[in-house]
Amino acid sequence: MTIGNYILRILNFGNENDGLYQCDSVVNGKLTIYKVKVKSAEEPILKKPDTEVILGNEGAKVILECKAMIVFPPVDMHWSTDGHILTSSQSYTFTPIRNDHKRIFTCIANNTFYETRRSIQLVLQYKPYELDRGNIDQHIYEVELGKPCNVSIEISSYQKPQTSWATNAGGKLGVWDVQKASEEIFTLFSTIVPERSSHLGRYYFIVRNNIGSYKHYIELKSTPVLLTPPHPICNISSHIDLECAITLEEPTSSFSTMWLHQINEITLRTFSGTKRENCSFLQISFCDNRDAGDYVCKWSTTKKNIRLVFMLLFMVRKNEV
Repeated sequence: MTIGNYILRILNFGNENDGLYQCDSVVNGKLTIYKVKVKSAEEPILKKPDTEVILGNEGAKVILECKAMIVFPPVDMHWSTDGHILTSSQSYTFTPIRNDHKRIFTCIANNTFYETRRSIQLVLQYKPYELDRGNIDQHIYEVELGKPCNVSIEISSYQKPQTSWATNAGGKLGVWDVQKASEEIFTLFSTIVPERSSHLGRYYFIVRNNIGSYKHYIELKSTPVLLTPPHPICNISSHIDLECAITLEEPTSSFSTMWLHQINEITLRTFSGTKRENCSFLQISFCDNRDAGDYVCKWSTTKKNIRLVFMLLFMVRKNEV
């Protein structure tokens, strides 16, 4: 008996070498025939999609399809993104979220010998959302009663959004202006004029596009102030003491104070007054008609300039009181 291995080696194997190969072996006068069919492995061919970009809507199902031509040996197919396998089939169905916008999805066909890839980008139409949502301070505005407060907010939206006021705390509301800052980034502008303390608080507005909307708020706050006397009246030739006290979370030691004497918002005179802790005092001696007008108590630092209060001072004669 003869035992041995019979090896046929073909260098630079190509399609022209495909075919049926036969090995004849004679042992003890007996003929044994071995046949083997050899076929070249084929590279997977993916059918070209209609587009390399697919459009989708936030919250609506998206189906990704990838088809391969029949080759030898058969292919295994799967979808992946960012190096993660999503599914081991030629189709992938999912509900996209906002973070999927402009994400690249790759179809991979593999038959051990060859691997073919084809990528497609998802362009997602999403509802507006606020940038820097974790910064709560950007919602809060320090205001002065009777003065316009300019408000602004940055929004990301795949198309230009529309904005409208939803809830009004009582102040005068301006119209919304929407300006494009960059691709898909918009800045919203408007104004609020709070005329009295009841107009402080939250103002809600709605930002929308054709995919959806969301409700946002702006909060108006004013530094608490105590006026003494609340309605000052000074008799001719007498004197009056004005006191302006504020309540701040930060120390008032870094603040300087100033009093402004105004008529029709035109400053006539300025006074330094006297500051003690969180109070500023101003004494007007020998009142006469020239002292009539508005008195503004002003607190300021290099970073802040707070005009707190307008105090209207009336002059009357002694025999009229």
